[in-house]
Formats: sequence, C-alpha cells, structure tokens
Amino acid sequence: RKTNITLLKKQGYSVKKYKALLFPPEKKENVKSFENDPEVIDLMSDFNRWVKLFNVLEIKYGNIIFYQKRLINDKDNVESRKKLDDLLSELNLK
Repeated sequence: RKTNITLLKKQGYSVKKYKALLFPPEKKENVKSFENDPEVIDLMSDFNRWVKLFNVLEIKYGNIIFYQKRLINDKDNVESRKKLDDLLSELNLK
C-alpha cells in the first residue's frame, strides 16, 4: 500500500510510526469485514434508496413548483393537476 508522506506529516506521524501501526498478517485474519454483514447490507440498501430519492427530487423539484404555480393561477386545469399528482406519486410525496 502506498502511503502519502505529506498527509502523515500533517497528522503528526512518520512513515515508521505508520508502518508500526499496521497489523501483522496473522492479526489481519481477526479483523471482521462488515461488508457481508446482513445488517450492514440492509442499512446500505436503505441509504441507497434515500440517495436515489433525493437525486430524483433534485431533478424534479422544478416541475413540482411549475405545476403548483400553474394550479394556483388556474385551479380548474385538469391536465396540470393530473401531472402534479403523477409526479407526487412517483416521488412518494402523496
């Protein structure tokens, strides 16, 4: 593994101290990998769903505002109401 000497110096470590902190090969086997833990997988799945939702919200919030303003000006506009309802349903906001 390549070490960043400048970063180590900023953190107050020398390369020698850093290498002393590394685990010997026999101790590396005792370190648990959380990557395959079912709880971590569930949490990451939930997190990724939230990320996707926020990404879609970021893209579509302009459309929501547009349709809401259009409905404020013309409350009887059925097409705008339907598009807004579809958009809110798609984003789980309704």
